[in-house]
Amino acid sequence: PYLNGLELIAAIRTGLTAAPTDTPFILMTGHADNAKIRAAAWLSVQDFAMKPIAFDHLAAMIEHAITHRPKIDHALINTQSLADKITQARQAKAKGGGTAP
Repeated sequence: PYLNGLELIAAIRTGLTAAPTDTPFILMTGHADNAKIRAAAWLSVQDFAMKPIAFDHLAAMIEHAITHRPKIDHALINTQSLADKITQARQAKAKGGGTAP
């Protein structure tokens, strides 16, 4: 509840979570705007899919994402803002509410 999908990807990309920073991502959405697409590209998301999507097309996207790991420029991401949100999520989880990355 504290991070949106793009913020979670940014947190992973900058090493603020336990996930590898080169984890492949494919964003799936029913509504995309130019800002969201630019942000996904900036975060080295391998692909962007609009719902509904054909299974064969999704499988090809996954195969490509796994075989072409992203190269990340961590300097472009505001890590302090993300770190603050992750801290809030972890504190909420410790108090018994929500989930944390």
